[in-house]
Amino acid sequence: MIVESSEDEARELVVRSGRMLERVGQGDLVWGHTSARDSAGRGVWIKPGGLGFDEVTAEDVLLLGWDGEVLIGSRSRHVEYPIHTEIMKARTDVGGIVHTHPTNAIAFAATGWPLAPLSHEGC
Repeated sequence: MIVESSEDEARELVVRSGRMLERVGQGDLVWGHTSARDSAGRGVWIKPGGLGFDEVTAEDVLLLGWDGEVLIGSRSRHVEYPIHTEIMKARTDVGGIVHTHPTNAIAFAATGWPLAPLSHEGC
């Protein structure tokens, strides 16, 4: 379900989602980003490059067109913006995307071991 929102609400959603991720240990310097679909269909509201989740303000959030062009905002776009634009172009039912670099998952992936269900949640 996509929730229609104003530009201000979309920007604030990107900021708040990033703050929540930072609070639970998902911050990774300037990597990782959150986005919200633009309710007018112009593209994606997204965290810019060069800022951590804990540093972004509503004024920093960018509106990117579907081709990655910065339509609103003065900061640089994140290099991984296609994760957001391409998924949202392909899936009109998706209203937002989160991409993080969780330390534990990265460390586990580096071992090359298969993931086994070792808890009730994992089963």
